[in-house]
Parts: sequence; C-alpha cells; structure tokens
Amino acid sequence: MINSPTSSHQINAAIHYLVKKVFKGNINIHQLTDELNQWYVQFMHAYDDSLHYISSINAFLWATQRLVNHLYPDDVVWTDELAREFVYELKRYYPQYIDDKANHAHQEQDNSHSLQLYLSQLFTHHKRLLFVRVDLKYHTCSQGQISVRDFHKHMTLLKQRISNQKSCFKNLQGSAWALEQGGEDGGLHCHLLLIYDGFKQVNGWTVAKAVGKKWADITEGYGTHFNCHDQTYTSCYEVSGKLGIGMIHQDNEQEVNNALRTSSYLTRPSKYDQKLKVWLPNKRTFGHGQYRTKKRRGLPPISK
Repeated sequence: MINSPTSSHQINAAIHYLVKKVFKGNINIHQLTDELNQWYVQFMHAYDDSLHYISSINAFLWATQRLVNHLYPDDVVWTDELAREFVYELKRYYPQYIDDKANHAHQEQDNSHSLQLYLSQLFTHHKRLLFVRVDLKYHTCSQGQISVRDFHKHMTLLKQRISNQKSCFKNLQGSAWALEQGGEDGGLHCHLLLIYDGFKQVNGWTVAKAVGKKWADITEGYGTHFNCHDQTYTSCYEVSGKLGIGMIHQDNEQEVNNALRTSSYLTRPSKYDQKLKVWLPNKRTFGHGQYRTKKRRGLPPISK
C-alpha cells in the first residue's frame, strides 16, 4: 500500500475551500493569516508535481510561490501584511478558476447526455432492469493511508471485476461510475451504478451489500460502502413516488423517469466542490459501459 502524508486529502480540500473563501470575500485577514499558517507548510510537504491538481490549488501554489518561494516552507511565517499580498496575488488567477468551473460544468453536461442516452438504450432492449446504487469509500481512520494512486489502482481492479461479470457482477447489463472527493474532510469515494437483468437479479440491497464486500476485499480492508438500498434511505423517495433505484420496468414511465433522474446524480454540473482535488494524469473520473457489445444480442443494425 502506498502511504501518502497523513490527511493529505484533507489538506487539499482545505486549500480548495480557503481559495474559494478568498475569491468570495468570505474570510477576514486575521482568519486568512491563521489558515495560511495552518495549511501552507503541510501542503508544500504533501505537494507532488507528478499529479494534476484542481485550479484552486494551482492558484494557491502559484500565488504563494510568488511571495515566499525564496524561503524553505518550514521557515515561512504568514503575517497579516503577507496575507494581504497573498490575496492580491491570488486574485490574478480568478479567471482561470472561473474557466475551470465552466469547463467542469460543460464536461458534466456532456457526461450527463452520454449517460442518459446509454441508459435509454438499455431500456429499449430490456423489459425489466434492476438499478443498484452503492457508494464506495474508505474508512475515516484509513483516509490518511490511501493515496490517489491507491484509489485509481483500486478502481482499476474494480472495473476489471465488473468487466469479467463474475460473482456479484453476474447478469450485469450496464454500469456507470463517478470518482469524487468529499467536502472539507476530503474523503475519496466512488458513486457506482450497476444495472442488472431484472429477470435474473431481483434484490438490490443484497447485490449492493455483495459489491461493498467486494470493494473491501479489493482495498484489503481499507474500503467501506454505503448501501443506497437501505430502507431508511429509500423510504422517503418511495413515499414521494421518486424512487429511482431497485426494479425498473420498461413500460412504467414514472419508474423509468425516476431512474434517469436518480442516475443523473453522477454527473451534476453543480458538484464542482466534489471534484477530485488531485488525480493521476490521463485518468478518467467518470465512465459508463457500452450499449453495443458482442454479448448483447438482438440489436438493430446501425443506420447509415
């Protein structure tokens, strides 16, 4: 297991929210000074230039280095005067921050369109589908021991298991996933959607539990999960008629619409703060299966 600095994800999340507060004017100079002294040294020791960082963290790095790059991080002491200079320097990068948010929203809109089309195609081919939602994450006490490289390695193994369609992935007809990072605790997690043949799999809670166990095995016990089919979670959606997981019937328009709406949670443009703060180059943070595969029989020919 690759060990990253303790609470490195929390450090990155804290830097992101610090930059966001400065851009919004939601922090006074004394608070800013305190936070800079709290996070700057930890961030510099955790920084890895082989990784890609969210624009807010890049802005923080560039702004601080314009001011204190001549000093070793442990020798930097932030004063109110230096914090004011930091605000001035940081605001130079506000346009890049806004562009990144806009690009994120645009990408998520594209992802949403692709996902909705994919799911709609599945509904045209299957009379009954079991929609299973499970959130895969790590035990809180393990977060400091899990690097983003570990996360991507675990996801690679999980996607291989999904592709093999054995054990808890047997009878799988479709899948989608989105990698995110939690709020100020910085927890790495995956929102996973699995779609099964509704004539061969009928219990979403049981399947989600089995997938959670598979995740724990893949992560060597560091991983845990949230079963979205828990009755305490689904009951309010059932009462309001908005439940979009479980058994979905092709000829029930409300069920289909609920499933499409619920699945869109994986690709909401408004979830910029949930974006990974750091990731490996050339690694995707969202994906779904393919509708046209060799195993899916009876598809109409592609129109020319």
